[in-house]
Amino acid sequence: MRELTALLKKEISPALGVTEVGAIALASARAAAAAEGNIRKIHVEMNGGMYKNAFSCAIPGTKELGCEMAALLGAVCGDWTLGLECLKPVTEADADRVKAMGIDVTTAVDKSKEEIYILAEVETDKGTGKALIEVKHSNITKVWKDGEVEAETKAAEAEKPFPFDTVTVADFVDYVKTVPSEEIAFVRDMIDMNCALSAEGAKGVGLSIGATLDAFRAKGVLGDDMISRAQHLTTAAMDARLAGLPFP
Repeated sequence: MRELTALLKKEISPALGVTEVGAIALASARAAAAAEGNIRKIHVEMNGGMYKNAFSCAIPGTKELGCEMAALLGAVCGDWTLGLECLKPVTEADADRVKAMGIDVTTAVDKSKEEIYILAEVETDKGTGKALIEVKHSNITKVWKDGEVEAETKAAEAEKPFPFDTVTVADFVDYVKTVPSEEIAFVRDMIDMNCALSAEGAKGVGLSIGATLDAFRAKGVLGDDMISRAQHLTTAAMDARLAGLPFP
C-alpha cells in the first residue's frame, strides 16, 4: 500500500527544537520575507495550545526562551524555506544582535481557535507581510503582502486526513512484509537523527529526565529492559528538544 509510505513521509520530517517554537518562527519568517525591508514591528496570534507549548521552551542555538523570541529570531534571521528547521541559521550572537534592534514584538492568544493556528504579521520600512499556518505546524496556507494575497492553499486540500477506518491490522502486517526496503529507507535516516538527538540529551540538559532515569536504573530502582530503553531514548531526546539543542 503506497498510501502508507506516503503517510510515513508526511508524518516523518526533520524539525529543530520544540515544534511549536519552530512553527511560530516559520510563520514570522515567511511574513518577513513577504514584506521585505527592515523590520519594525512583529505581531503573532495563535491558538492556546500553541502558546502553552512554546512560551517556556528554548530557542535552538541560543539561550533564549518563548514565543516572542521565536517570532523575532524567525523574522530577522530565519529561513522559511527550511520549514520547521527555519531557525537552523540562528546563533547566540544573532540573539544578542536582534534583541539590541529594539523591534516591537507582541503575541496574543485567539481563544476561538482550537486547532493549530498561527497568524504572523511583520511590518517593515517597505510594507507589511502576513503568513497563516493552519492544521499542521509547517502548513502555510496563506501569505499576504500589503493586504494582497500573494499565495494561498486551502487548509482542507493541503491536509486531507488518512482514512484509518478503511485499513485493517492485516493491511499493516502485509505492508510491513512486502514494502521494498529502499522505499522506506528514509525511516532509517530519521532513526539515526533521533538517536543522535537522544544521545545529546542523555548528557544531562533541560529537565534531565533521561539522565535521572539512568541514575535510577543504575541504582536498581528501575529495570533494564526494552520498555526502559524506550523511555530512556524518548525522554533524553525530549530533554534535548526542550533545551533547544541545535540538533534536528
